[in-house]
Amino acid sequence: MFRSYQAPFLKFMKIPEIVGSEPYRLFFPLGGLMALIGSSYWLLLASGLITGYAPLYHGLIQIELFCSAFGLGFLLTALPKFLRTRHATSVELSSFAFVYLVLSAAILAGWLFIGQWCFAAMIALLIRFAVTRFRERKTDPPNSFVLVACGLLAGFSGALLLNYPLTAFPMLGQKLLEQGMFLSLTLGVGSFLGPRLMGIVDTENALVNLAAKNRSLPPFHKSPAAVVVLIGIVIFGSFFIETGWSREWGIFLRAAASIFCLGWFRVLQLPRSRSVVACFAAIALWCVALGILAAALFPAYEVALLHLTYIGGFGLLILTIGAQVITSHGGVRGFWDQRRYSAIFVGVLTLVSILVRIGAAFYPVQYLLLLGLAAFIFNVALITWGVGVLRYLGSKAAP
Repeated sequence: MFRSYQAPFLKFMKIPEIVGSEPYRLFFPLGGLMALIGSSYWLLLASGLITGYAPLYHGLIQIELFCSAFGLGFLLTALPKFLRTRHATSVELSSFAFVYLVLSAAILAGWLFIGQWCFAAMIALLIRFAVTRFRERKTDPPNSFVLVACGLLAGFSGALLLNYPLTAFPMLGQKLLEQGMFLSLTLGVGSFLGPRLMGIVDTENALVNLAAKNRSLPPFHKSPAAVVVLIGIVIFGSFFIETGWSREWGIFLRAAASIFCLGWFRVLQLPRSRSVVACFAAIALWCVALGILAAALFPAYEVALLHLTYIGGFGLLILTIGAQVITSHGGVRGFWDQRRYSAIFVGVLTLVSILVRIGAAFYPVQYLLLLGLAAFIFNVALITWGVGVLRYLGSKAAP
């Protein structure tokens, strides 16, 4: 029965072949657009064009539409390459695109209940995709990618718990969505790519040193994967502790696990490479952990300080790795090093956006105005990035 609907569905959702093998070409620009929309919410609120104060709405756009689009595009492109298996089929990619578009419409229209079911469906599709490729793999994934699985679990659970909250754990769904999912994804991907981008692992190709499938392995409890599993369990469990028993213990535990993870994978050191990408990757990964630690140390300013994680961590890492993926696949090497002034401009704007957003908590009279200003600055950085990078979306590196 499914096959009878497959042909018209594919015709309706026809996707170029180049996008099928490299899905980032579809999802990265969609994510960039949603980032602008999500930030512009504060601009509209500061200007008085809208009056409804709904930070959850802003948060869901930024995580489920902006960050998730980049995460989806990256994983659909990278997992087959890491595992040396087949890329996304037309049916799979069309399904992802369709669910993402419905999700976007639901979130932007304010239909949050429907949106969370759509987001859970998208995560379920991604889990199915990852499990299928893992079974077909010719190489084993990096140990840190255990945290990618933890992130997907956090996103799926968070979406359902946002629709069906637990009385004993208020805010658990929102915390898992806004922090847990992308924190684990960032640590999982960043712990592998970060040292390579920073020149700490001396390789030109981030895919090298992946172990062949079925090699002789030590007992699980003695393997590096066991440590990563423990980190994932601690991070996931910290949200239950924070929302059900002790806010302080939960956040401190999460900060400690994040810092330990980055230290374990040799990220918490100065990059050996002095390239723009190396510096940005280091700053972004440090910001991820420092934002959580700052929120734990200064609970009165938790929401503001977590934007060190959101903007300086998730946001800057997305722009860094996103530019690296697009330009390297487009046949351009050292893109930002060729455009250092543009790179510095983007980096400085991102930093200023963080400072203004945090400063808003200290000047409540100008709170909305400063939120709007921080959003405007980040949007300028994002547009600058897009103008420089997105022109290579249609380019293909020479074989």
